[in-house]
Amino acid sequence: MARQSRSFRKLKKLLRDPKGFLLDSQHAYLGDAWLRARGESLVGRQDRQVVYAWGFSEWKREVVARAFPEYEFRFLHADHTLLNTLQVLSAGEVLIVWGYSAPQAVLKLAKARRVELYRMEDGFIRSVGLGASGTPPRSLVLDRSGYLYFDASGPSDLERYCNEYDFDSDPSLIARAREGIALIKASRVSKYNNAVLNDDAPDPFATQLPREPGRKRVLVVGQVEDDASIRLGRTSVRTNLAAVQLARKEHPNADVIFRPHPDYLAGHTRKRDVGRDLALIRELALVPKEAAALHECLDHVDHVVTITSLAGFEALLRGRSVTCLGAPFYAGWGLTDDRVQLPRRGRTLTIEQLFAAAYLLYPRYFDPSTGTPLDLSTTVNELMAERDRFRVGSDAVIRRGTRSPALVFRVGPPWRDALSTMLPQYAMTYATRQDTEEELRSDVAGQMRRMRLESPTTTVLIWGHLEPKGTERLARRLGMPVHRLEDGPIRGVGVSADRDAMGRINMPMSLTVDTKAIYYDATRASDIESLLNE
Repeated sequence: MARQSRSFRKLKKLLRDPKGFLLDSQHAYLGDAWLRARGESLVGRQDRQVVYAWGFSEWKREVVARAFPEYEFRFLHADHTLLNTLQVLSAGEVLIVWGYSAPQAVLKLAKARRVELYRMEDGFIRSVGLGASGTPPRSLVLDRSGYLYFDASGPSDLERYCNEYDFDSDPSLIARAREGIALIKASRVSKYNNAVLNDDAPDPFATQLPREPGRKRVLVVGQVEDDASIRLGRTSVRTNLAAVQLARKEHPNADVIFRPHPDYLAGHTRKRDVGRDLALIRELALVPKEAAALHECLDHVDHVVTITSLAGFEALLRGRSVTCLGAPFYAGWGLTDDRVQLPRRGRTLTIEQLFAAAYLLYPRYFDPSTGTPLDLSTTVNELMAERDRFRVGSDAVIRRGTRSPALVFRVGPPWRDALSTMLPQYAMTYATRQDTEEELRSDVAGQMRRMRLESPTTTVLIWGHLEPKGTERLARRLGMPVHRLEDGPIRGVGVSADRDAMGRINMPMSLTVDTKAIYYDATRASDIESLLNE
């Protein structure tokens, strides 16, 4: 009877409000119940605009909803759900897409039904950890133009600020911009701030790449090559290798230095031949063996070559000349050497005006755990405090120059920042994950041999026992020690799949590192078994 009653109520709702019935059955929404469950006030929220959102990872949803309390978000699940929802939306309703994740068919349908399309993306001051590792952002941009700042195919809200804002009539904004530039330069805060700081030891350029007096230095900024900023940046140069080749050709008498992108160093890339490309790049350019913070690179170079990277803008802030091979947001305003021309960007801006548009007018800064609005200076100061927990000088952090290289297997992106924090004695490279077991074994073997040649002290770290077949045997043959990782016996509150209110993974409070076998593998002696026997 109860089942019939529920069915009858659903039928009545379908007949009374077919649109509402369809939408409620296909989306997850963060409404009053979600807020009440967390003890949050509903004051001033009753008239929030309902918006539909697509492409948001589950861990991002609470962060985004807190940062934009003026909206009630309804997060859509799958392609067919998105298409079905658009079929019943009315003209003027809003669909917010993360980046460029929506299929073209969806965009065409949204345009045909006159649904407003907004796009959201991380801001330019983001976090300490990487977004690919699940670290929540401290700033977001919501662009109501339908384009994002890295999409050169049309004018974003940021581009409109640059073209149309009356900076001369807003001296207080320009004063804030000057203060912001000075703060960012002094604090050395960037978009990502995950490099371990060591004030006592010399940086990589002073030790690994000594400079000849009077010799020009050119920095080529690496990017993730399948990144949307390259795809949408109207550039014919689409690879790091091509950018290095161009820099070498145009600066034959200079030291050309290549800095790999942090996501590449952390293993967050789908490209399969990064090792081959990096070997070719090393024939043309100097590559620091240890990850270097962006400010360390910019402090020691005269010129920067980039495809579309934000690092080019940070170089401008530090007075470096910049060549843009694509059309990033800061190109076309009279500040850069541009290889792609955009006639619609016809205004000449000062660096303060461009900074004001990009860092003050365009993004929204907030506390990711509460959604409380913040200004740029507060965000930078909080990032500095978080980053400085990893500064060398405390017992918890190993000096950068003494970290040992490690090749890590079966640790997914959300766990990588956490693992680096728990095992700071290692400079970690993550084994590339391929589509088939055969590809995986082939790629891993090549990766292990390259690392063994480059760093004879490389350790192989494996989570559990899920590595590709033959990995341990090959490692032993190459003389590489193998350590296996697993949660410790006292893990913490909750399970590994849980996330906290900021979207961070539920890190274990203890970790086992076994040099022989994992403790639950009864077929071999583990370290704990050896300890008990002895």
